[in-house]
Amino acid sequence: MEPTNKSNSPTELTLEIIKYLRLENIEKNTKITERGLAEKLGVSRSPIRSAFKQLEEMRIVEPRPKGGYCLAIEKDKLDEFIILEPSGPAENLYHQITQDQISGELPIDFLEKDLIEKYTVPRNLLLKTLSRMANEGLIERKLGRGWSCLPIIATDEADKKSYEYRLAIEPDILRASTFKIDIERLDKCLDVHIKMSEGQLKTLPSNQIFEINADFHQMLADFSHNIFFKEAVRKQNQLRRLMESKSISNQERMREACFEHIKILNALKSGQNEVAANLMIYHLIRASTNFVGKPS
Repeated sequence: MEPTNKSNSPTELTLEIIKYLRLENIEKNTKITERGLAEKLGVSRSPIRSAFKQLEEMRIVEPRPKGGYCLAIEKDKLDEFIILEPSGPAENLYHQITQDQISGELPIDFLEKDLIEKYTVPRNLLLKTLSRMANEGLIERKLGRGWSCLPIIATDEADKKSYEYRLAIEPDILRASTFKIDIERLDKCLDVHIKMSEGQLKTLPSNQIFEINADFHQMLADFSHNIFFKEAVRKQNQLRRLMESKSISNQERMREACFEHIKILNALKSGQNEVAANLMIYHLIRASTNFVGKPS
């Protein structure tokens, strides 16, 4: 079945599911369940059900005779859907609120009615946006009423602390006793980086460059087969995504980071995990000395 994007612009959750399917290296015809995705992405089954309908319209998944869905296309075809961007009122409101969060204009604690008045939007649109922000780790619902902002990497000090944390765990991920590479997934990642280093880097939008970088680090965490490492890197990618995907502009540093990734991948491919760990230390230190928005 040939993929086609015949539906309207994909929702944020639909894109997250596509990214998850690609990240987990899901094969064509593999069964995918609402419950499984809901648990993995931390959302209820109702929005997952709606996202499945859109994925079916896009011909990315198809229903199974005995219930559930399966991937309807080859996993390599998922890449072409990643660059799609949601648009419309929900996306505009999301950017308004997140930019106010970055600038400090959004209070740490707030009520829905305050934002409805501030942005002059309907409640259902606001709730959809707040749910997206909560799923991305930007805010959380309070036990009583209202919402609270969570820490984001929006200042040099926060950026520095983020790299200190990453230096404490990411090299050791490569030293984990349970670390084992998926050679097919590693080779695919390596091929993407080689193409970027040969010139493709100049033509890719900044958000896609960020996702490639984030996927690199998440892939290595996944190879550890340790849920704590996997979740730690996933959370850091969430924190970084808001700032870095919009501000990657240092072409020379991006190219250097790409080559650093390639060296790490080649070391792992040849079984030199300790070498790869030391290369990761160098890579993160180099990244931490650049401005917020560096690729890493």
